[in-house]
Amino acid sequence: MGKQILFLSIILCMAVSSIAYAGEFGYPEPTAKEESLAITAGYFYHTAEWNPNDLVNFEKNKIRQNEAYLQVSYGFVKNWEVYLRAGGADLKADNAFDGESLGKGLLPFGTAGIKGIVYSNAGFAIGPFVQGTLASTYKDTETSLTTSTAVKYKRPWEVDAGVGLQLKINDYILYGGPVVYWAQLKVDKETTFLFLGTTTSVSTTYEEEGLIGGFAGVKIPLGKGLSIQVEAQQKSKFSIGGAVAYAF
Repeated sequence: MGKQILFLSIILCMAVSSIAYAGEFGYPEPTAKEESLAITAGYFYHTAEWNPNDLVNFEKNKIRQNEAYLQVSYGFVKNWEVYLRAGGADLKADNAFDGESLGKGLLPFGTAGIKGIVYSNAGFAIGPFVQGTLASTYKDTETSLTTSTAVKYKRPWEVDAGVGLQLKINDYILYGGPVVYWAQLKVDKETTFLFLGTTTSVSTTYEEEGLIGGFAGVKIPLGKGLSIQVEAQQKSKFSIGGAVAYAF
């Protein structure tokens, strides 16, 4: 049964990828039991296409991030949970310095969300989720013989809302569904001309390309209260990650 579920999950993820900075959305069924807690440790590789409002002074960016996090979930009523996620994410952004990349190490981010089940029958369930993420400001500087350019990627944020569908076979869960996403950040660029002693500043707002995406994943039980989860997302670009969870 385990090999069959794993094979089906790979097929499901590949199907969605032909159609994601906040980490996994997860399956509709709460990780935490009613009036209990669950702890999750996860990793997510996130890629995205970002478009600037100012196309004169800024270029389209491809962003790549490695995200590691811990999550605490609480089942506040039957079939519903709220969760808080905290972790660190690095950032690499193409074309940050007139064709050159920005690259920074891990900085803190936080996510809060809610999810649950509104319908279930014979192993099938469906439920909505909403989550929001706020990240740190990333700064980098590039210096040449004549100029010094400082760039700030200020407080990236993202809001995701979607509907998950799950199929539960024993304690294995296959899941997926559509998601609507909004992601934005402000970028400031300041260039100092070293020999002239003058400085110019420009700024713009970047938004993630697109609005609607999809996700799919699998939950595999490891023992009493312990499970692993693998999830793929397709938003403006393809992203993938995994997590280990323990429900008390």
